[in-house]
Amino acid sequence: MHRDTAKWTLAILLLCLFLPSQAQAQQEGEFPSSDVERLMLNPGLGSLLMGGGELLLPGNFRVALVTHYQHTPLRMRIEDQQLNLIDHRGSATVTGALGVLPWLEVDLQIPVVLMQTGADPSRYGLQAVASRGLGTPIANARMGVLSRRAGHVFDLAVDLGLGIPVGSALAMAREPWPRLQSSVLIGRRWKPVRATLDSGLLLRIPGGLGPKEVTRSRQGQELRLGAALETNGDGMRFEGALRTTLALETGRGSTEFFAGARYPLYPWLEVFGLGGVGLGSLPGTPGFRMLLGVAAGHPPPPDKVVIERGKHRRYPMSDDSEDDKGHRSLLPSAEPNDNP
Repeated sequence: MHRDTAKWTLAILLLCLFLPSQAQAQQEGEFPSSDVERLMLNPGLGSLLMGGGELLLPGNFRVALVTHYQHTPLRMRIEDQQLNLIDHRGSATVTGALGVLPWLEVDLQIPVVLMQTGADPSRYGLQAVASRGLGTPIANARMGVLSRRAGHVFDLAVDLGLGIPVGSALAMAREPWPRLQSSVLIGRRWKPVRATLDSGLLLRIPGGLGPKEVTRSRQGQELRLGAALETNGDGMRFEGALRTTLALETGRGSTEFFAGARYPLYPWLEVFGLGGVGLGSLPGTPGFRMLLGVAAGHPPPPDKVVIERGKHRRYPMSDDSEDDKGHRSLLPSAEPNDNP
């Protein structure tokens, strides 16, 4: 089953990479464009915005539908004027994650721009942004290095992602070439909270957001850093996050602060909401954004650790499990005594 899934995933990625974009370029005219969406969701376990190094078990999955609103995500100085090329943007994103091996998880997210409005830059020789269009699909492989379930102090994973250039250039949601992204994810869970650190690089061929004669706004390589803190428990959970981006070519940066909550309707189904404010001058940094969504899938497994020391085995329970007492009767409490 996993081999068939991997084959179909690889076939879809190759098809998307080699789809001809010449017809779209002719239809959209000579409008240099780049994907201005800089918020990346976490399809798997952990925070809504960044993974904490914990992977889904093999065969487990998680899918989500997220609605997303942004206010003024794209402001550009064109000649002597400051224009909001995108004033309001509404979009939806479908995400999915599947545990393939104990050390491997594959993720996919597909964004769609449903509505956006902005200023008309036709007097400067630019086309107005399209009101809707497909965004940049992102395929990702998450590889576990360390795991608390295996007895390590914290969870550690490495992400490798590919942005597939099949979106709409007129909607400012596609880049002319594939882009690569990599991240190192570290997470540690205590009884009341879970902390997450995320650091990574976004690599793409630099490009402008319009003709050089009228604007110098460009997109290029970026260093991305993030941190999140979320509560544990069976009921309502809260989280806060901070994401910072630094453009390596221009030195410009942006920072966004997020706060949100998630509530389980059933063990396999939850709803969530998230809001954030942005500061900085990088394209795609909104004044504020809001997200609402629903997710379904296998709940995280109990964080039990098996430690072997010679002939002795101990089964310590997780500090963050609320049901430890109910599970202790199922576990051996002591090693049998050979002496009568």
